[in-house]
Order: sequence, then structure tokens, then C-alpha cells
Amino acid sequence: MKVSTLRAKSFVVLLALSLLTSCTQLPDLKPFADATTRMAGAMRQGYAQTEGLLIRAELDSPRIDALRARWDSTKKAINAIVAYSDALAALADAGNKGEESAGALIASLEGVQTAVGALLPGIPNIPATVTTVFRKINGVVAKLRARKALKEAVNDADEALNATATILSLNFQELARLNRAAGQEILNKLEFDNNTLRDYHDALTAEKNQITPILTKMLAYQNKDNESTRPTIFSDLRNADPAFASDLDAATQALGAGATAAQTEALTLTLLRRRQQHWDERVLYLQGELNRIAPEYDAYQAKKDEIKEVIKNNGPAFSSTVIETWASTHSGLKSALAKKQRVTVLELTSVVNELIEIAESVGKEKANGKD
Repeated sequence: MKVSTLRAKSFVVLLALSLLTSCTQLPDLKPFADATTRMAGAMRQGYAQTEGLLIRAELDSPRIDALRARWDSTKKAINAIVAYSDALAALADAGNKGEESAGALIASLEGVQTAVGALLPGIPNIPATVTTVFRKINGVVAKLRARKALKEAVNDADEALNATATILSLNFQELARLNRAAGQEILNKLEFDNNTLRDYHDALTAEKNQITPILTKMLAYQNKDNESTRPTIFSDLRNADPAFASDLDAATQALGAGATAAQTEALTLTLLRRRQQHWDERVLYLQGELNRIAPEYDAYQAKKDEIKEVIKNNGPAFSSTVIETWASTHSGLKSALAKKQRVTVLELTSVVNELIEIAESVGKEKANGKD
């Protein structure tokens, strides 16, 4: 037993030494690890917007349950990707020696295998070729246990990790679909719950908008500067306010055929001002009602805009682009390690920043800090 234990310990030490010796003067992989961590944070932030919205909506349904369950598995896969990039960075650090660094890289790849593999059953129509390549991660782990160097490990792992990225990308597309469906369900519920409020507001606004042009024509008719256009204004006014036209016709008829133009004009102005007062009072009432319901209506509109923003700026959908860029950046590690060049993460940083901007553009619930 003691001999066996000694051999096991010797094997781990040899593995660590092999990996670390081959990593001498390797480029700094911390920028890649940092970018991966920021990517994970941006993805979590994007989902938190939707989750916060679901909580505030107090809405529960099988669709939303599916979204939450899918995200739980996705989060584990993202965490596994972060652990892998951190392990790479630690192992490439010449000052970070010992069997713990080598073991962490192996454990991280096993974590990727477990967490990403758990996503496969929930992704519809995933190509068999993708799953086949992903399964090759088993062989990568086996080679690592056989004292492969870091550069060789990255080369061996790259194909499987690109397949991993494809799986995550497809998974984010499924999350995006669930996210849109959940957002639309919340929007539908919000609209249904506020039917009466919305219809009343719209009716008040429509009536006010109908009255405003009438009042404008009444004021224009009474403006002496419009003398040349008064006949046209008067005709438009009669068409816009049939009740005024009817009252005026009846009063003019009662005045008699012998009435002078001045008498007719005086009668017209009297009826017009009376009608104008009626409309002024009506507008005052309508505006008062609009003011009264404004807090509730504005809150409804703000909530609707927030939901639409969540649906429009679908963080999970854009996460597909981000994870694909991550895979491309990982592939770039191969040449960087071989040539001992600086690892370039500019493109990954750019798309991560864009994802953060998308998440932050969504309305937030500042009062309770749920976002």
C-alpha cells in the first residue's frame, strides 16, 4: 500500500514538473483568464435582468420554470469554462509551482466535460459530429494524466473546446428562445391586467386630441388677422364640430331672413364663444383625469418598456456570439504558446463589453436592487 501511494505521489509530481518545465517563459495567460471571467459575469448579468423581471412580475409558469432550470445548468457550464481558463493561467505562471496547478487543469477539463455534457439532452437537433468531437475531451484528460506539456494540452483540448463552444452557443440560442417566450408571456399578462387603465387613458387622449383642433379653429376664426381666410376656417370649423354647425343653423333660421350680416356675425360669435367655453371645460376635465391616472399609467408604460427592452436586447442570444469569440480566442492560444507571443484577447474583450452594454441598457429595479 505504501509503495502504491508513493508511486501515485511520484506520478503527480512528475506530471506537475513536466507541465511546469514545458511552460518556462510561456506568455502570460492571465488576460485570457480575466476575459473569460468577465465573459461569465456579463452572461450572468444578462440573465439576471430577465430573472429580476420574472420576480417583479410575480409570474410563474412551466415556461418560466424551464428557463430557470436551463439557466441553472448553463451557469454550471460557464463556471467550468472559467475554472479551465483559470487553471491554464495558473499553470503558465512560472512562479506557481506544485502538483496543485497540474491537478487543477485536469479537474477543470473534467468539470467542462460534466457540466457541458449535462446540457446536451436539452438542445434540440444538435449535430452528432459536434457531440462526437466534444467527447474527445476524455482523451485529452487521459493524455494530460500521461504527462503532456501545457502547449500540447492546449492543442489537444482545442478541438473539443471548440465543440464545447458550439454546444454552449446552441444552448444559448435555446435560452434566448425561452427568454423571449417568458418575456412575451409577462408582456401579455401586463397588458391583460391593465386593459381597463389603458383603454380609459386612450379614450381620454383620443377625445382631447379631437377637441384641440376645434379650439384652434375657433381661435383662428376670431383672430382679425385671418380676415381673408375666415370663410375657409369657418367651413372647416363647421365640419369639425357638427353640433356647433347645427345650433348655428337653427339660431340663424330663427333670426329670420331679414337679419343683417352684422347681426348674423354677432350671433355666430356668441354661439362660437359659448361652444368654446364648453370645449375648454371638457378639455380641463379630460386633462384632470389624465393627470389623476398618470402615476399608474406611467408605471404601466415603464414596465412595458422594460419588458420590451428585455425581449429586444436578448442577452442569451448575444451570448452565442460571445462564446464563439471565446473559442476563437482559445484557438489563438495555440500559436501564441508555440511562438511565445503575447496572447491577444482584444476581440473577446470587445464582444464581452458589448454584452455588458446590452445587459446594462435594460431597465433596472433600483429600489430593491434585484438586478
